[in-house]
Amino acid sequence: MPSWKPSVSAPTGPIYSGCRVGSFPATISVGVDSASPLELRTQFPGASLQFIKDGDRIGVFLGSDDAD
Repeated sequence: MPSWKPSVSAPTGPIYSGCRVGSFPATISVGVDSASPLELRTQFPGASLQFIKDGDRIGVFLGSDDAD
């Protein structure tokens, strides 16, 4: 269970998502920035988070924004 609570307001900044297509699972990717909740900014400064739904599982992956 996350220690932070989602904000009530709509998220800002780029959020990338994709529906499941064939064998590729659904995904959501978001960067942690100044609009993110304080707890996320503290825990993952300058990071990118990716959530991948595969069947009944959701994988969470952490990356850095400088991975271009």
